Amino acid sequence: MTHVLSPYAVDIAALRSLVGSGDERRLHSLDLTDEDLLEEIDEVDESHLGWTADPVRSTLRGLVLGEEPDRRPAHLYGYCLEVLCRILPCSTPLPSRAWTGIDFLLFMHVKAELQKAGSAFDPATLIRTGPPVPLPPAGETRRIGHLEAEQVPEILADLDRIDEASIAPDVLTPIRQLHGWLRECARTGRGLVTYYH
Repeated sequence: MTHVLSPYAVDIAALRSLVGSGDERRLHSLDLTDEDLLEEIDEVDESHLGWTADPVRSTLRGLVLGEEPDRRPAHLYGYCLEVLCRILPCSTPLPSRAWTGIDFLLFMHVKAELQKAGSAFDPATLIRTGPPVPLPPAGETRRIGHLEAEQVPEILADLDRIDEASIAPDVLTPIRQLHGWLRECARTGRGLVTYYH
């Protein structure tokens, strides 16, 4: 089974100010017109767990209004957090072609090559740090990670020093793409939020 790592450059402070805010006005201002996106998530959930009562919109409502989690599947909160990362103006999806159709071995391989090239960064950090806002635990069904904006410059400086000539060609593109994510976050003063699914 293969996975995708989906990265977003996010103003994490702005995201945190929305999630759990209880602000009905901000909830109603969200652009939830991407029916394909919402239906795609609904279908994924229905096919696995049988939850059919418009789960995305009701879970988004719960996230923004700070409602106590109910009986809906916990992984829906992770999907809905990604919906917010796709639609909020404080968030930008980043290119991730080199991180599509992957398994965890890529993280291990990238880590080994980065170490060989002089970097201490472990890319598994991107799926092990957890979401930037509190969510119900969803087990292994959705791994979410994040880097605060304040963490980005140090990691970027670390990657800026690597010797690309020493990196195996098969992981050079994923490493360059990761480097690009951090550059964009540094340029915009944003953090990085990633979803491995």
